[in-house]
Amino acid sequence: MATIEKGVSAIFEFLQAQPFVALFGVLAAGMILGKPAIRGISLGSVVCIIFVGLLVSIGSYTATGVALVLPDVVKTIFFNIFIFALGVKIGPQFFAGLKRDGWHMVAIGAIVAVLAPAISYAFGRLFDLPPGAVAGLLAGSNNSSATFGTASSALTSGAYQPPPGVTVESVTGMLSASFALCYAATQVQFVLFMKVLPRLTGIDAPKEAREFEAAMRGERTAPLPGTVEAADAIDSSITVRAYRVPEGNLPGQTIGDIRKAAPGIAIELIRRGNGWLHLDDATPLAAADEVVISAPIEKQIKVREVLGPEVPDSEARALTPLDTVDVVVGRDEAAGRTVPELLGPGLYPNAVFRVGVELPPGPATKLKKGDVIRVTGSDSRITELGQRVGQVIRSSHVSDVLTLALGLLVGALIGAIPFPIFGVRINFGAAAVLMTGIVFGWLKTRHPAFGGPISEGARSLMEEMGLNVFTSALAINSGLAVYQVATTGPIWQLLLASQVISLLPELIAWWVGRHALHLNPALLMGAIAGARQNTTSMRAAQKESQSAVPGIGYPVPLAIATIVLSIVGYFFALFF
Repeated sequence: MATIEKGVSAIFEFLQAQPFVALFGVLAAGMILGKPAIRGISLGSVVCIIFVGLLVSIGSYTATGVALVLPDVVKTIFFNIFIFALGVKIGPQFFAGLKRDGWHMVAIGAIVAVLAPAISYAFGRLFDLPPGAVAGLLAGSNNSSATFGTASSALTSGAYQPPPGVTVESVTGMLSASFALCYAATQVQFVLFMKVLPRLTGIDAPKEAREFEAAMRGERTAPLPGTVEAADAIDSSITVRAYRVPEGNLPGQTIGDIRKAAPGIAIELIRRGNGWLHLDDATPLAAADEVVISAPIEKQIKVREVLGPEVPDSEARALTPLDTVDVVVGRDEAAGRTVPELLGPGLYPNAVFRVGVELPPGPATKLKKGDVIRVTGSDSRITELGQRVGQVIRSSHVSDVLTLALGLLVGALIGAIPFPIFGVRINFGAAAVLMTGIVFGWLKTRHPAFGGPISEGARSLMEEMGLNVFTSALAINSGLAVYQVATTGPIWQLLLASQVISLLPELIAWWVGRHALHLNPALLMGAIAGARQNTTSMRAAQKESQSAVPGIGYPVPLAIATIVLSIVGYFFALFF
């Protein structure tokens, strides 16, 4: 038995000496445990990472007397990376969603911001919670680091006068322990709420999200520039085919004659023997010439009638790869003209955008500087178009680290500025980073050349890695506080109260959102997650709806709840 205890102690001592191993070991174990599903429902990686992190942290303390602790900067870095990447994704739709459902989002935020403090106060009186516990209960049950921060500042500001026999340090400890315990406990409930409630109420979340996206698009069918969908845009109706001129066919006909006989096509290459001909309308065709043509599929049928049989020459087709790109109108000579006037043979327009609004690409649309033309064609033709019109924006697997760094820096700087509200100075922290990401994503739809490229693969990695590493660090650092409350504090009272505080406002907000405000369920899920200031449940809502729509409803309720709960938390710390 003693040998086993020594072995366990040695393991935890190793983890204390190697925090990197502890951090990513918890992350890996939680993700493995989060994969299995029972009847289509799994706890998910975030919930399991919390469980594993708490167990490891508490195990370390009970085995060695030393708790695992990671620097707070680890949480800050990875959470900000996650929240910025999330903002970049939802930015293109955020302002349109705000214009459409703005006051509804404010209402959802207000419901939670009013009910949560009222219920917290009621439980504080009911259970006669010790000083500091009510503020920690409110902050933890709402996953509100901002509320915890203002409550902590109230205790250390000199304005707080502890009751007789109580020290500021003991109140601060109870605040921290209550916050950590309730934070960890409600994380699980928040995520399960998003997974279970739509199914219990008979809602097909993915279907509802698709309907909302369709309503947001209206008449627009093409994805906006700078979005994830735009990076994958390719006009599959345009194809490259090779044809061989048969013996005795087309005597004396030239390249120009073929173009007239089959309008709407582009002759890209002509192979004669082992060489390639210079493309000139006056060049006559000869038997056995191989003609490579790009054109819409329906036009290719006409080509067969004019030229002859198609040949499976993969080499010739490979020499003319097609691409779909966005071209920003930037030259004076291009402004004022129409798309048909600018595009020559072999360039096929897909859409035109002006400040995020899709316009018809026909002759009725006069282009302005800053407009974006989405066009499909061969690389050489696109390059030539860019020289005449403006900058060509191609989808890329490369991401500009400078752009990401500047975005995170700006968001962090804004978030660090204390804003005085009703006598309380509030830092918006990660909420400012989120809004910076949203603005950046929105600007990319208006000005695709803004900043450097950010590939969807890199953005997705930032989102997933940021959230999971943050959760792992949070769980590890919360272990000791949770253990102390479990052994010396009002643990069952706090656990019960935290579940009611987190669940009841959610249910009321859901009912009001569905039956009074008639909000789309996917949008409402995000709004509730924002009002709860819980990004993990918002991420769960996105996975459940298989869409980014919940992210559109997230920021406005988040801002409302952050302001109100931070002010309330300050006064709760002073008086309760």
